[in-house]
Amino acid sequence: MLASFIAVIFACYVINLLVAWSSYTPNKSKWDTAGISNYTLSVAYQIAFLEAQTTAVRDGETTQVSGEAPYNYAISSVDELFEEASQCRLPLLSLCSIEYDEQFGYPTKLVSRCPMIDCYTEIRVTAFEPQNDSIAIP
Repeated sequence: MLASFIAVIFACYVINLLVAWSSYTPNKSKWDTAGISNYTLSVAYQIAFLEAQTTAVRDGETTQVSGEAPYNYAISSVDELFEEASQCRLPLLSLCSIEYDEQFGYPTKLVSRCPMIDCYTEIRVTAFEPQNDSIAIP
């Protein structure tokens, strides 16, 4: 009985990873094709409580950060959002869901859940403003 339960949980975990990965690749390509290197990014974190951080990126480098990010979740660029999406930073047996921006392909929302109480993490882009000098609309 326990072996069957573990097998079902593991199968769900693998299917979740495959679904997440199948949407990751085309959206990462869309982002790379857009070639946006100058933008402002605002990210909200829901872990134990809500915190927000705004980052300015110029020529692909972080130039300004305001606000606080929770421990281990300081996202300061779209590349770091993709890194987080690729890893999901999840403990084993957790499930994640990822949403992407339709136009530019960057991750807009990453949610992880695990079977333990109070095990919920959400990273959400609340604002994204590309600078006109760096947009190559796909």
